[in-house]
Amino acid sequence: MKRFILLVAATLAIACTGIAPAQLPRDALDAVAPVTAVIAAIKHDNATALSALYADDAIVVDEQAPFEWTGSGAGAQWFAASRDWSKWSPRIAHCRATLANVQVDDGSGTAYVVAAVTCSSADRKKPWQRHGTLTLTVRKTDGNWKIRTQVWARTFP
Repeated sequence: MKRFILLVAATLAIACTGIAPAQLPRDALDAVAPVTAVIAAIKHDNATALSALYADDAIVVDEQAPFEWTGSGAGAQWFAASRDWSKWSPRIAHCRATLANVQVDDGSGTAYVVAAVTCSSADRKKPWQRHGTLTLTVRKTDGNWKIRTQVWARTFP
Protein backbone atom coordinates (compact mmCIF):
# COMPACT_ATOMS: atom_id res chain seq x y z
CA MET A 1 0.00 0.00 0.00
CA LYS A 2 1.38 3.37 -0.94
CA ARG A 3 1.32 5.90 1.85
CA PHE A 4 1.55 9.58 1.08
CA ILE A 5 2.32 12.12 3.74
CA LEU A 6 2.53 15.79 2.88
CA LEU A 7 3.79 18.01 5.66
CA VAL A 8 3.64 21.78 5.73
CA ALA A 9 7.18 23.13 6.00
CA ALA A 10 6.38 25.77 8.57
CA THR A 11 5.00 23.31 11.10
CA LEU A 12 7.51 20.49 11.35
CA ALA A 13 11.18 21.09 12.13
CA ILE A 14 13.94 18.53 12.50
CA ALA A 15 16.10 19.26 15.51
CA CYS A 16 19.77 19.23 14.60
CA THR A 17 20.39 16.81 17.42
CA GLY A 18 18.52 14.09 15.57
CA ILE A 19 14.95 14.12 16.85
CA ALA A 20 12.29 14.03 14.15
CA PRO A 21 8.80 15.45 14.69
CA ALA A 22 6.49 13.33 16.84
CA GLN A 23 3.60 14.03 14.43
CA LEU A 24 5.07 11.70 11.80
CA PRO A 25 3.85 8.09 11.56
CA ARG A 26 6.38 5.43 12.60
CA ASP A 27 7.35 4.46 9.03
CA ALA A 28 8.02 8.11 8.15
CA LEU A 29 10.02 8.65 11.35
CA ASP A 30 12.24 5.73 10.41
CA ALA A 31 12.67 6.96 6.82
CA VAL A 32 13.57 10.49 8.01
CA ALA A 33 16.18 9.24 10.52
CA PRO A 34 19.13 9.19 8.04
CA VAL A 35 18.21 12.71 6.88
CA THR A 36 18.25 13.93 10.48
CA ALA A 37 21.62 12.22 10.97
CA VAL A 38 23.11 14.03 7.94
CA ILE A 39 21.99 17.40 9.33
CA ALA A 40 23.41 16.55 12.75
CA ALA A 41 26.72 15.52 11.12
CA ILE A 42 26.90 18.89 9.35
CA LYS A 43 26.07 20.77 12.53
CA HIS A 44 28.64 18.89 14.62
CA ASP A 45 31.33 18.52 11.92
CA ASN A 46 31.16 14.73 12.29
CA ALA A 47 32.13 13.00 9.05
CA THR A 48 32.31 9.62 10.82
CA ALA A 49 28.56 9.74 11.46
CA LEU A 50 27.93 9.57 7.71
CA SER A 51 29.65 6.24 7.11
CA ALA A 52 26.64 3.94 7.60
CA LEU A 53 23.93 6.20 6.20
CA TYR A 54 24.37 5.70 2.45
CA ALA A 55 23.41 2.79 0.18
CA ASP A 56 26.09 0.97 -1.80
CA ASP A 57 24.83 2.66 -4.99
CA ALA A 58 24.24 6.12 -3.48
CA ILE A 59 24.53 9.32 -5.51
CA VAL A 60 25.17 12.71 -3.89
CA VAL A 61 24.90 15.93 -5.91
CA ASP A 62 26.03 19.34 -4.66
CA GLU A 63 27.01 22.75 -6.02
CA GLN A 64 30.79 22.37 -5.82
CA ALA A 65 33.06 20.39 -8.13
CA PRO A 66 33.14 17.57 -8.90
CA PHE A 67 29.35 17.98 -8.31
CA GLU A 68 28.68 14.24 -7.94
CA TRP A 69 29.86 11.46 -5.60
CA THR A 70 28.79 7.84 -5.89
CA GLY A 71 28.85 4.60 -3.91
CA SER A 72 28.60 3.78 -0.23
CA GLY A 73 31.30 6.38 0.54
CA ALA A 74 29.49 9.15 -1.35
CA GLY A 75 28.32 10.91 1.81
CA ALA A 76 31.77 11.02 3.40
CA GLN A 77 33.39 12.10 0.11
CA TRP A 78 30.83 14.88 -0.33
CA PHE A 79 31.33 16.01 3.26
CA ALA A 80 35.12 16.14 2.83
CA ALA A 81 34.80 18.08 -0.44
CA SER A 82 32.37 20.54 1.16
CA ARG A 83 34.73 21.16 4.04
CA ASP A 84 37.71 21.63 1.71
CA TRP A 85 35.79 23.85 -0.68
CA SER A 86 33.99 26.09 1.77
CA LYS A 87 35.92 25.85 5.05
CA TRP A 88 32.54 26.37 6.75
CA SER A 89 31.83 23.21 8.68
CA PRO A 90 33.74 23.87 11.91
CA ARG A 91 32.21 27.34 12.16
CA ILE A 92 28.50 26.51 11.94
CA ALA A 93 26.50 28.18 14.71
CA HIS A 94 23.01 27.17 13.67
CA CYS A 95 21.63 24.57 11.30
CA ARG A 96 17.89 24.09 11.01
CA ALA A 97 15.99 21.83 8.67
CA THR A 98 12.25 22.04 8.15
CA LEU A 99 10.47 19.13 6.51
CA ALA A 100 8.54 20.14 3.42
CA ASN A 101 7.52 16.75 2.07
CA VAL A 102 7.78 13.12 3.21
CA GLN A 103 6.33 10.32 1.11
CA VAL A 104 6.75 6.66 2.08
CA ASP A 105 5.88 3.82 -0.28
CA ASP A 106 5.43 0.77 1.93
CA GLY A 107 5.22 -1.53 -1.09
CA SER A 108 8.66 -0.70 -2.45
CA GLY A 109 10.38 0.23 0.81
CA THR A 110 11.35 3.62 -0.54
CA ALA A 111 10.76 7.17 0.63
CA TYR A 112 11.13 10.71 -0.70
CA VAL A 113 12.16 13.45 1.75
CA VAL A 114 12.49 17.19 1.12
CA ALA A 115 13.77 19.63 3.73
CA ALA A 116 14.39 23.35 3.65
CA VAL A 117 17.76 23.96 5.34
CA THR A 118 19.30 27.10 6.78
CA CYS A 119 22.80 27.17 8.26
CA SER A 120 24.67 30.18 9.59
CA SER A 121 28.21 30.80 10.74
CA ALA A 122 29.69 31.38 14.15
CA ASP A 123 32.51 33.40 12.58
CA ARG A 124 31.94 37.03 13.61
CA LYS A 125 34.61 38.33 11.22
CA LYS A 126 33.06 36.69 8.16
CA PRO A 127 29.42 35.92 8.95
CA TRP A 128 27.41 33.98 6.39
CA GLN A 129 24.09 32.26 6.00
CA ARG A 130 23.14 29.53 3.51
CA HIS A 131 19.62 28.59 2.51
CA GLY A 132 18.80 25.56 0.42
CA THR A 133 16.72 22.54 -0.27
CA LEU A 134 17.94 19.07 0.58
CA THR A 135 16.09 16.41 -1.43
CA LEU A 136 16.71 12.75 -0.71
CA THR A 137 15.41 9.34 -1.60
CA VAL A 138 15.90 6.63 0.99
CA ARG A 139 15.51 2.89 0.63
CA LYS A 140 14.94 0.22 3.24
CA THR A 141 17.72 -2.37 2.95
CA ASP A 142 18.00 -5.28 5.38
CA GLY A 143 15.66 -3.46 7.76
CA ASN A 144 17.62 -0.18 7.71
CA TRP A 145 16.82 3.01 5.83
CA LYS A 146 19.77 4.11 3.66
CA ILE A 147 20.17 7.24 1.58
CA ARG A 148 20.02 6.38 -2.13
CA THR A 149 20.13 9.91 -3.55
CA GLN A 150 20.91 13.29 -1.98
CA VAL A 151 20.70 16.58 -3.83
CA TRP A 152 21.49 20.02 -2.41
CA ALA A 153 20.13 23.08 -4.20
CA ARG A 154 21.07 26.46 -2.78
CA THR A 155 18.24 28.95 -2.62
CA PHE A 156 18.28 32.67 -2.00
CA PRO A 157 15.85 34.31 0.42
